[in-house]
Parts: sequence; structure tokens; C-alpha cells
Amino acid sequence: MPYLTYTYKNFDAIGTGSSQFSLGSNYFINDHNCKITAEYALRPVYKADAGSSSGVTQNGYKGQFTIQTHIFL
Repeated sequence: MPYLTYTYKNFDAIGTGSSQFSLGSNYFINDHNCKITAEYALRPVYKADAGSSSGVTQNGYKGQFTIQTHIFL
């Protein structure tokens, strides 16, 4: 079961909003008793910037790959 996720976050400490995207797939085994998820996400990267009002600015995106499992006993 594939999925796509969009998240918008606006933290007070950073002072600006950021968009985050994820693409993944769920694989169910034995009905819904076991699930394996693989997901690739783009996460924003920040750097210190003394010239900005919050002290940080967004410096592009980096990829994140996650694999997880859920088991119902």
C-alpha cells in the first residue's frame, strides 16, 4: 500500500515555516498481524546565520530512509 505525505511545520525558534515530503510503502503480512514500512523523506537542513532574525536559515534538504516493522501478537 503506497503513500505520500506532506507536512508543514512552523517552529517559533526557527522563525520560518518548512515543507517536508515523504514517500513510502506498507507491506502487510498475515492479514494485519505484521506490517513492514519503507519510507524515503526529504528533511530540511538548517545552518547558523547571525544575519537572520532567528539566528538560523534553511540550507537545502537531505534525504532520510526509514524501515520499520509492527508486529501484533
